[in-house]
Amino acid sequence: MKRDLLSAGDDWDVWTDWYDDRLAGKRPWRRSLEIARATLPDDLWEQGPKAVNAEIKRLIAAEKAKTAANRRASRDGVQSIGDLEPLDIPSPVSFKWQDGVIALGGSALPVLGPRNDPRDLARKMQACREIAKDISAKIAKGRYNCRVEYREHLEGYLQWFPDGDDGNIYLADRSARALRELLVAEQDELPRPFVADVKGFLEQHIGIRPHFQELLEFFESVRTHALPEPLPQDAVDQARQAIAEATPEVFAPNVGQALDVESGPPSTVEQPSVAGESGISKIELPPDPIQTLDPEIEKSGAIARTLNALGKVLKQGPDYVKNMEAWEKVSTRLLPYLHTIIEWLRNMTGL
Repeated sequence: MKRDLLSAGDDWDVWTDWYDDRLAGKRPWRRSLEIARATLPDDLWEQGPKAVNAEIKRLIAAEKAKTAANRRASRDGVQSIGDLEPLDIPSPVSFKWQDGVIALGGSALPVLGPRNDPRDLARKMQACREIAKDISAKIAKGRYNCRVEYREHLEGYLQWFPDGDDGNIYLADRSARALRELLVAEQDELPRPFVADVKGFLEQHIGIRPHFQELLEFFESVRTHALPEPLPQDAVDQARQAIAEATPEVFAPNVGQALDVESGPPSTVEQPSVAGESGISKIELPPDPIQTLDPEIEKSGAIARTLNALGKVLKQGPDYVKNMEAWEKVSTRLLPYLHTIIEWLRNMTGL
């Protein structure tokens, strides 16, 4: 049908593109544009598809031009990194100046409730590490017949799991959720001992989440906001490239790694625990409330909030930087892209 519509002309791409985006799970670009499309006057509809589609195409072009003009106008008032105004909102990744360069700011500190014993929390966190190490080692030895991605997610978890001032609970959590997504999708084909081992690991990890308030605050902020429009990917790509080129003069190597927040789990429909063809019931995996997050909002929000936090620390350069020339160069290059991303984030959060 798409081929026939496009070959007919009459701007049918305004509908085929819209439908392709819905099939891909993308949110509408502009709510106002969706309303305008659905409320065209009756007399226009009576003129037929050529007139209707032409008007929709005009509306889309006008909205894009308006967005571009707004971005240009907002950029005109930002002449230097000092003019940048990052938002004061939670970020999945924090940064700090260390030895004259920007480095990761350390893991979020776990919070103890009034009845918690610090030794108990330490044991829970140790259990998370040791179980992940054990399963990873078994996979490496060929103990389980499973894909290498399971071990890769466990290694990512161990790399980022908080240990003192090192690590990042958000990135460790994304590795754990990615592992669970694979398990949900492939449970029928995996050895039951392996599924049982991973289930135990997931239960242990989910049990420590409530101790990391920054993690919970970030996910709550993701749940309560919607995307105003797609994240400007060109600005993200340019920012990443600029950061890579200014490493290690201005940024520590792990800053670039922390920006790779897109490698988290895809969204899947939760599969019920039912008996398989063999009649043996599945192992019931622990429910994960964070699975209710919209993956597009989480991914876009995480990238934008991370760069927002980085911009906040970058502004402090004159007080801490070791290589002033390199800092000035990367600040000038990053400025328009950080500004674009922060403005997108401002629209998303309504701040």
